[in-house]
Amino acid sequence: MKERVKEYWDILFLVSSVIFLFLGFRCQSFVYFILAGILQGIFYGKNNYRIFHYPHTDKFYEKYNQESKKKTGFVVPPVNPKAVLNSYWVHIISAVVGAVAIFFLSFTLDFAHPYWSIKHLDIIDVVILLIAILGYTGLLPRLLWFFASSGGLSEFLKPSKTR
Repeated sequence: MKERVKEYWDILFLVSSVIFLFLGFRCQSFVYFILAGILQGIFYGKNNYRIFHYPHTDKFYEKYNQESKKKTGFVVPPVNPKAVLNSYWVHIISAVVGAVAIFFLSFTLDFAHPYWSIKHLDIIDVVILLIAILGYTGLLPRLLWFFASSGGLSEFLKPSKTR
């Protein structure tokens, strides 16, 4: 019963964020877009490990604990509360950035004439559209993590020693 109530809260956060997004489009209100981003960020922050790390099981620690018992002989401890707080923070900020990007795109795109709008998009608009999609769908933190953890980016940013 308790798990069912948690699932209803998840559905409520997800549906209400989409409703606020549509209200933002309808009223052209920045506040609705911010609320949509916050609710979307809470949803993805709360379900980060279930969605992105163990998407096909509800008991996502069971598999990990069994594997770690075989390899090391001890069980993986529960998730660090600071890591969970960081997950919330990163997803909320990313979803708000995505919602703000959608807000700015709502002035650029004309939904009554989508072909004309797409035909007249600048490269900046395409980048903002990409940020909007990745931010609002919860994938912007993963993209940032990928760039931050890959060693190639830091090597690329270092000044070259050629003379």
